[in-house]
Amino acid sequence: MLQLLGHKGTVRCVAFAPNGCHVASGGDDGTTRIWDVMTTQCLQTFPRTDHRVFSVAYHPNGEELVSGYGSPYNNIHFWNLTEPTQSVDHESLRERIWEMVLGTDDLEFSWLNIRDNLTYVRYIPPGNTLLLTTNTAQAFSTGGSISCLPITLSPEASSRIASTTTKSWLDNRSQVCAIALSGYGEIAAVASKQYVRMGRWDAAQVPPAYAAQQSVTALALNHEGTRLAGSFQNRVTVWEPDGAEIHEYAGHDDTITALAFRPDGAAVASASLDQSVRVWSPDTGEILARYDWGLGSIHALEFSPDGALLAVAGDGGLIVCDAE
Repeated sequence: MLQLLGHKGTVRCVAFAPNGCHVASGGDDGTTRIWDVMTTQCLQTFPRTDHRVFSVAYHPNGEELVSGYGSPYNNIHFWNLTEPTQSVDHESLRERIWEMVLGTDDLEFSWLNIRDNLTYVRYIPPGNTLLLTTNTAQAFSTGGSISCLPITLSPEASSRIASTTTKSWLDNRSQVCAIALSGYGEIAAVASKQYVRMGRWDAAQVPPAYAAQQSVTALALNHEGTRLAGSFQNRVTVWEPDGAEIHEYAGHDDTITALAFRPDGAAVASASLDQSVRVWSPDTGEILARYDWGLGSIHALEFSPDGALLAVAGDGGLIVCDAE
């Protein structure tokens, strides 16, 4: 187990680089950091004072990173990893985005009018689309209440975001409790307190809803998008794409806050308010590993692309451990 030291306060998000050698993190200190997972050295720090970082994601080519921020910023920032001193400045970007998305030069409002913490940001392979969501379905106002917002990215920095398409998967009174995207980027899953939807994010029709017995606290899709894991309080449930329940497992002593499939699909990791991480077999429910590091509440976890490492972010910092 390796502890990566540098953040001040809670670490809320973590993402492995496509090469598996680096990991990015963000937290309440407003910084986005990139680490060498072998040496634990902090390679780069991207500051954004007074704005908590709730989500980070690498571009599939590994040359760009995006950070999603909380109140009062409620926006995203792109970082150029090939030239660390060069990044797309938000203030100069805002006008271009606003004009392309909404057709207006009225800059009295934040672009896209995002009104809540950006809790999920993910590039959809091959990297020309970005999927955003917040924890309320009404967070965006580009065409109604929505649960996720796919944004088509332009390769030219001068027109970084070219278009948006809203996906009304939840009604305007629903809270987005969890969201997940498959490794190939074709399948998405979104959960509210009442139901779960799973299907192609770009489909013309909204996928069917499956009733949730209780509020879903976390979701994870396997790489192929053929299995969905969700958590209800301290239990993990695994479903097939048609909503058929395969297994339900109990083991944590408190609410589960994060889930992640290992890339080969043979294991699911769960994090809980009981301050532990458990790795399960999705087929049998057997606990393959248990970790208790005293990190406090754990907010995010992710496997490395080869499945050999597991990164965990929580109130007590950032940890990378052997997952095999």
